[in-house]
Amino acid sequence: MSAPVTITGWVGNNPALTLTTNDRRRTTVRVATTHRYRDENGAWTDGETTWYSVTFWDDAAESVAKSLHSGDPVVVTGRLVLDRWDAPDGSPRAELALRGATIGHDLTRGTATYMRVLREARPSEAAPADGPQASGFEEVDPSAPDPFEHGPATVAEDMAEDAADGSELVDDPAALLTA
Repeated sequence: MSAPVTITGWVGNNPALTLTTNDRRRTTVRVATTHRYRDENGAWTDGETTWYSVTFWDDAAESVAKSLHSGDPVVVTGRLVLDRWDAPDGSPRAELALRGATIGHDLTRGTATYMRVLREARPSEAAPADGPQASGFEEVDPSAPDPFEHGPATVAEDMAEDAADGSELVDDPAALLTA
């Protein structure tokens, strides 16, 4: 199961950064999604809520732990995996989970302020002290117009309606277990 999956939902816990036994940083966040639909009277109705465990690793894990809080609306992309383990009583357990690739606040539900994370390069990642690869970016004329500055963005009506109904791309991931 390696097809990309996108879900929208709400953070259900305050994510915490943990270290694995081999010193990898990991953060698991619980995300709840609720399918909404119009009932026979045309009123929006909440369907069943599905909970996902989404795990992030290394630098992403650190950013998730510092940025997200219980109740935050989010958009998540990742890939579905089947996590298996043995319970304390020895019985086998399994959970359909997401290995997170990206996560961010759902800006159809509020605003956010972005802050770039500056991390120290590890010795194996250190760039040359000078030359074109020193910064990893080409030099740009600061007086040149910004190619991304075009004014405020607008949202199409159908996209706004999709966001309002809480629709998601995965209707029943549990069905993948029986496939």
